[in-house]
Amino acid sequence: MHRATFYNIGSADCIRIDLENGRKLLFDYAHMGDPDDKDDLRCDLPRELREDLGDREEYDVVVFTHLDNDHYARATEFFYFEHIKKYQTEVDGVARIKMIEMWVPAAVITEALSADADAEAKAIQKEARERF
Repeated sequence: MHRATFYNIGSADCIRIDLENGRKLLFDYAHMGDPDDKDDLRCDLPRELREDLGDREEYDVVVFTHLDNDHYARATEFFYFEHIKKYQTEVDGVARIKMIEMWVPAAVITEALSADADAEAKAIQKEARERF
């Protein structure tokens, strides 16, 4: 049976879908929680996702539905970007999680980012364009 898990990350949701055949899909990723705030109800997303992955080092599909920060925050600290060397090294001694496939809407590939787009939005756009 397929299973969907919703993670509380703030304004948006992160959704993990586990397919019956063992494939794993992740829709949006934003590590927004503050570990120093005991009243922050947002999850520790990297910890929860790594626990779920166990020995696996990748998601079969990672989807960024759009480039609002609450849908990708700190993704460059968690994921391995095949086409950007600085997002391939370990983070605090831990390997980054690979994305076998990366899905984005066409606008992420074709449209210019706003002048105030941050480095993460630019990295996701670059990675999507290179994979296309």
